[in-house]
Amino acid sequence: MAETAQTLEEQIEFILSLKGDWDGEGSPGYKKETIDKALAYIPKVKELILKERGREVGDPQVTQGPYGSIDLDWGDKDSEFRMLVNVPEKDKFPEIYYNDAQGDIKGNLVTIVEF
Repeated sequence: MAETAQTLEEQIEFILSLKGDWDGEGSPGYKKETIDKALAYIPKVKELILKERGREVGDPQVTQGPYGSIDLDWGDKDSEFRMLVNVPEKDKFPEIYYNDAQGDIKGNLVTIVEF
């Protein structure tokens, strides 16, 4: 049976339902403020992808990241395009990981483009 993609609202609801030690390894729960911060980056990152790579992309999968951070994930393992943006809970800039036929990028969003 094919797995159905979750809506953005379902992804957020699931992440917020994860409480402290949700993985049995002491991981913290997730804060709405961190999710809101991550969601604010989506249009900026989509603009960056269009400007830098000439590629229009849809919305990412929004998933739980390490240490209370939120991951924004565009593409999949079989895609020629893949971008992961990790938005930390604390006031650090998001990290960006990008791969396509034009090359790899790893770094900080601020070092790649000014918003």
